[in-house]
Amino acid sequence: MPRTPTTPTLTLCDNLVTYLVQQWEPKSPNRARRAYLHRFDLSKSGPDREVTFFPVGYTNNPATRGFDFYEHTLIALTTRQYMDAADPDEVVPQEWVDAEVDFVNTYIVEGLDFTHDTTFGGTAPFNRNLQTLVADAPEMYDPEKLLKKEFWCAVELKFRELILS
Repeated sequence: MPRTPTTPTLTLCDNLVTYLVQQWEPKSPNRARRAYLHRFDLSKSGPDREVTFFPVGYTNNPATRGFDFYEHTLIALTTRQYMDAADPDEVVPQEWVDAEVDFVNTYIVEGLDFTHDTTFGGTAPFNRNLQTLVADAPEMYDPEKLLKKEFWCAVELKFRELILS
């Protein structure tokens, strides 16, 4: 039986994987998962999209008497191989890249925007004490990877969580 992690940041990653799959409803073998280290070989994955959540770090500070604030930092890496090119020198179509950038924005940046105010992202259904602080995609795509017909986008996510201490 697999061990269930007790570190709040690992639990958050697992909850985000489950939540993303429910929202996205990926057709197999597209998938989402949590990892520490993963060797990516998109040439073997075909045209399937993969979202990998990497736990990066956390901070634990007192919030109030009996409660702590955990601040979690994660990376959500979205990858996909473009497979429709008959000519190996063909440039990846702009529409395909647009669709991948839109996926990241819809399901990662906006889709994981949890607040306490329901007029914006609303609360996380798996944890009402979770708030998104940052969803930062400094590069919407990796130009070098795109030349290899691969889409890569890493989004840094920071969350704050109120936890009973």
